[in-house]
Amino acid sequence: MIPKLNRHVILALFGIGAGFLLFSTCSKKLPTPSTTNTPEAEIQLSGYTIDPPVVVVDGGKTNVRVTLVSQKGEPVSGIEVHFLATLGTVTPADTTDSTGTAGAEFTSGNQAGTAEISVRFGHQKTETLPLKIVASLSKSLYMRVSRESILSNGVDSTGISVYLYDSDSKPAKGQAVHFSTTAGYFRSVESQTDSTGKARAVLVGFAGKQDSTAQVQVNAAGNAAQVFVLLKGIRFSLSASPEIIIADGSSTSRIRVLIKESRTNIAIPNARVFFGTDRGTIPNSDNTNASGLCEVDLTSSAKTGQAVVTARYAGMFVDTVRVKFVESTPAFMTLSAKPSVIVADNQSQATIKANISDMNNNPVPDGTPVEFRIVKGSGSVDNRKSTQNGTASSQLTSGTHPDTVFIEVQAGDLKDTIQVRYVVGSVSTVEVRADSASIPADGITATAVRASVYDKAGNPAPDGTTVYFSASLGDITEKGLTQNGVAEVQFSSVVTGAAVIQARVGSVTGETTVQLRPGPPTSILLMFDPSSVGIKDSGRNQTTRIQAIVKDSRNNPAGDGTHVTFSIESGPGGGERLSSTEPVPTVNGMAGVSFLSGIRSGTARIRAEITDASGRSVSPPVRAISTELIIYAGPPFIENVNDRGTSHL
Repeated sequence: MIPKLNRHVILALFGIGAGFLLFSTCSKKLPTPSTTNTPEAEIQLSGYTIDPPVVVVDGGKTNVRVTLVSQKGEPVSGIEVHFLATLGTVTPADTTDSTGTAGAEFTSGNQAGTAEISVRFGHQKTETLPLKIVASLSKSLYMRVSRESILSNGVDSTGISVYLYDSDSKPAKGQAVHFSTTAGYFRSVESQTDSTGKARAVLVGFAGKQDSTAQVQVNAAGNAAQVFVLLKGIRFSLSASPEIIIADGSSTSRIRVLIKESRTNIAIPNARVFFGTDRGTIPNSDNTNASGLCEVDLTSSAKTGQAVVTARYAGMFVDTVRVKFVESTPAFMTLSAKPSVIVADNQSQATIKANISDMNNNPVPDGTPVEFRIVKGSGSVDNRKSTQNGTASSQLTSGTHPDTVFIEVQAGDLKDTIQVRYVVGSVSTVEVRADSASIPADGITATAVRASVYDKAGNPAPDGTTVYFSASLGDITEKGLTQNGVAEVQFSSVVTGAAVIQARVGSVTGETTVQLRPGPPTSILLMFDPSSVGIKDSGRNQTTRIQAIVKDSRNNPAGDGTHVTFSIESGPGGGERLSSTEPVPTVNGMAGVSFLSGIRSGTARIRAEITDASGRSVSPPVRAISTELIIYAGPPFIENVNDRGTSHL
């Protein structure tokens, strides 16, 4: 137990200590709290304070405050926080306010030592806070640090608070306090305690790239105490992308500054970075984002040269990067051909377009010369063009034959090629030709009919073009496919005449004529007109016309000029005769002679035979013998028996 007087002093100190909460360890205050909708897994303890940091046994009191934030660093309100302590009692629970803070009061028991105050929020998260409990405040000098770690950037700082008591455990006012450190520096190393026995100094970390530990020592009234503060090293990097831009007064290079803690790589947000350049323009300053990244654009000048860009952070970290300003020259080129397939007619055209940009993907200046030329294939192209808004175009005119042409485009040292195909145009001409201009109409003999298909420029139609065929007489294959521009079908007929054969592709047609001539004569039909005659001087018709109708095996009339030789096979022998025994040529399949009767009646038969012009039989022989031709006698004759001039015999 401590004297009652000391307890009153301690309780007074507790009341005074509540005024020192601004020195407590905590995260920076964030203006916008998160709601209780934040998932529990994302809630974390940002900081805590125990003020005063030391209490006496038997009823010593201190205030415990904790701050909860989300993973984004935003205060989380409405979260119930549970407290549990050893070596004393503590308020069991509190709910975080808009700043994410919850508090509890600890009351010591009758045992000195280090109490453990457990803080639980959510279902699983528990943090343990240490609190020193002493039998009395006879040691009289105590220290606390508001932040146990700071950035080694020459700016970040932490408050070091000292509590000094006299031998009666009362605040020692007006006592000189000296601060010293092994790393960083104090803005003022000397201070005096106020009426509450408290003195304070600010420790600032030197700028450094590596972590270090500051051993802070305080001396006052013959007493000394120490505490350790972590000084976190800074990684400061500067880069430019791209490092070469066009000196046109508008091209930009992105300047990036990345600031992180050296050991942990934790990003440092809201760090103010200042920029400068000896060429071109750049914003004066900007802050790092949540990733520790600060980005600004360097804009080029109109003159070429090298810009030295300087970035400065916290007045202690400085770095430079160089960016070249160069003339705009072609660096990238994209070619297109529209259309990429044109007709090979010496007049169809395709537009060859070149989109040209510099190394920053900006269009090259207007008027940049561009050369077009055909490096393989036929046709013609406009050679020299210049850019407008980074684009140059040229007209390619096709050649007269199907081809694949390669066009090379050059701008400065930049070259590329593109290809265009020349193809056969639409059908313009169909030419039809038969292997034989005349064939026998025997249904067996056939001739090949070919249709040659061309476009306007005279190029053969593509292979596989369908050609439709028709014939006014005979039989023909209805369609054929071209190969090398020619479609071939077969034609035959059993009918004589002139066959008009037509070939058609689309609306374009062509035609030819094939003469269908009769086959070799195979039959002769003999006819008489009239069918009978009378003998000489009978008063009846004494002459009849004999017609030989000559046909081939398909019953077609024999061809003109087929010779038929007529003869009397049998007769009454009264001097009957034919008008001609020489070979007679057919006309329209017919040949004829006349039969003249004699002085005797009876019947006669006429023979007709196919011969050559000399009367020689053909092989195989073709002959016909007519039916009987009746030769009638005259009317009865009464002789004058008294006529002595006759013998009456």
